[in-house]
Amino acid sequence: IQDESNGGFAISASPPIPVISFGAVWRYADDDVDHMAAFTSPTFDDSTWSQGPAQLGYGDNDEATVLNDADPTKGIEAAREALEEENLPINDENLFIAATCKEKGIRFLQGKAEVGVRKIDPNAASEAPAAPAPAKEGQPAEYVVSVDGKNVFMAFEGNMVTVEGRVFRVGIKPQGEAGASPSSESTSGDLSEVTSQMPGAVFKVLAKPGDSVKSGAPVLILEAMKMEMEVASPVDGVVDSIKVNVGDQVATGQVLATIRG
Repeated sequence: IQDESNGGFAISASPPIPVISFGAVWRYADDDVDHMAAFTSPTFDDSTWSQGPAQLGYGDNDEATVLNDADPTKGIEAAREALEEENLPINDENLFIAATCKEKGIRFLQGKAEVGVRKIDPNAASEAPAAPAPAKEGQPAEYVVSVDGKNVFMAFEGNMVTVEGRVFRVGIKPQGEAGASPSSESTSGDLSEVTSQMPGAVFKVLAKPGDSVKSGAPVLILEAMKMEMEVASPVDGVVDSIKVNVGDQVATGQVLATIRG
């Protein structure tokens, strides 16, 4: 079998047997519908699909047939527009970074990317103390806890604990003690605070002072442990203030915004 870039596809023989000619016409579906594995069947009816000559692509100026991209924020053209908007050089490397990483890629190219690194001491004792020791201000207390012979990483900060990448709200009190656990959303009169549920970096600010928001609507997005987490408004109201900027490092319980309900 012989395959050459931008050439026909043939089986070596004497003479060669053409299998797929260069510029062959293909049927395709660019309707953003998942056809599952049905289209691989020899009896599948693709007569309603569009067709066009190869090369097929999404508009990077080297294809004969341009496919419809159901998501206009994806693809080469969207990446090119993002680079132009930020006055960044347009080249193959930057287009790849902008297309695959979007806002994060743009901030990286601008030199504004935040790098969060935590160092875990490999020589630390494997047995966890009964309760987490106080950590430095703004930093979580990190432990490796041995459970039935398995080491589990935990990070404590305030009433939040991160266990193997999952975040939980916890409270510790003597057996039989009454009283509700403290809420992560404190209020003062008709002013409600939007607080961080875990340490991380501000990835995106979705609202600005004066915007009306509904209870549960995202106000900001935090990035922590390679995950993006929405921080929602606790009440219906109007954004009174945004207290952080994109790229800021925040701690658990830190006030990120206030909502006047």
